[in-house]
Amino acid sequence: MNYLQVYWLVFFVMLFIILFCDLKYNMLRDVSIASSKPYSWSRVQLAWWMQIVLSAFITIICCSTGHQIPTLDSSTLVLLGITTGTTAAAAMIDVSDQKKPEHYRP
Repeated sequence: MNYLQVYWLVFFVMLFIILFCDLKYNMLRDVSIASSKPYSWSRVQLAWWMQIVLSAFITIICCSTGHQIPTLDSSTLVLLGITTGTTAAAAMIDVSDQKKPEHYRP
């Protein structure tokens, strides 16, 4: 198998796992009191970037001849850090919205 085939195989396996976890555990949904919970953009964004980065990382590990763990570039770590920070901020906003009394909600 070449690199591209391994990447897409890993990508689609991870996509299946993410979608399965969303269906079973509402992993990509907001913490909400609504009966149909809306998707959280920050959680979807985190899942998307983690899927791309981990798919590439796993492909490099599987296809490298020395089986050495590659180092992540600093821009990749910044991207994941910003995405994780966005998800954490959104979670804090969700929690604070749930603690507000009903008559203060718009």
